Amino acid sequence: MILNGHLDVVPTGPAEMWTTGPFQPSIREGRLYGRGSGDMKAGVASYYAAMKALHSLGYAPAAEVHLQAVVEEVRNLV
Repeated sequence: MILNGHLDVVPTGPAEMWTTGPFQPSIREGRLYGRGSGDMKAGVASYYAAMKALHSLGYAPAAEVHLQAVVEEVRNLV
């Protein structure tokens, strides 16, 4: 099994679509806004933490598991 996540940050997009600048993180109504706040890095940390927790409890996967962190998403494969 491969658990894969990307570490890049999506482009900022048009500046007029931001309430605050993309490089100025802000918290509104309990949510974090800013460039990179909704990307895959939390997913990578989550699958790493899950595998580490299972290992600490003495569990082992039935097959080999690869944890991957790639530099960007794959687009336009065809």
